[in-house]
Amino acid sequence: MEIRALFPSDYNPFYAGFGNRDTDELSYRKIGIPKGKIFIINPKGEVAIDNCVDSRSYCSLHTLVNDMFPPTSPEQPVLQCT
Repeated sequence: MEIRALFPSDYNPFYAGFGNRDTDELSYRKIGIPKGKIFIINPKGEVAIDNCVDSRSYCSLHTLVNDMFPPTSPEQPVLQCT
């Protein structure tokens, strides 16, 4: 909340969040991150989105991140998974 307070009240600088505890999800929701953009990684390395476990590979998460955070300028390259 302290970081968010540094920005205008009508602007949320937080777009998505990754964490590894249920309390991380609660914190992200409290600052206004939508449920579908909160990713919780369990001890098995599985990713849960909105409490649904999805065993994604690193490359598929990489693609998801590129879709969620597209380049902001033509000079900025899209990250590639190798």
